[in-house]
Amino acid sequence: MKVLMINGSPHKNGSTYTALTIVGEELKKYGVDYEIMWIGAKPVSGCLACSTCKQTGKCVFDDIVNEFMEKGKDCDGFVFGSPVYYASATGQITSFLDRLFILLITQPKRLNSVLFQHCLPAKIKHLEP
Repeated sequence: MKVLMINGSPHKNGSTYTALTIVGEELKKYGVDYEIMWIGAKPVSGCLACSTCKQTGKCVFDDIVNEFMEKGKDCDGFVFGSPVYYASATGQITSFLDRLFILLITQPKRLNSVLFQHCLPAKIKHLEP
């Protein structure tokens, strides 16, 4: 199994990275590999509702969202991390998730994760160490 984690902090090796690393190390105890992907400190544009993703399977903005979709194809789960600024997640991860979910709606078979299959928590198997 493999989990792709998204670091939504503008600080590559800050507290969010540390928290994701701790989660990753716990997952390793259960035989689950992980990778942390940093969104970066650059702005992530919001969705334009241009519908390019319906035709091409990719977002018109060739950035971290398309990169995530490629890496995510081989993953079994995802963890999203963000610092909380003024009672909300960062703007970067909010825009990232908005565009990601629209892309997944238009391309539902692209990612194979339980997160995007809308499973109830009771259906998710418990991993034994």
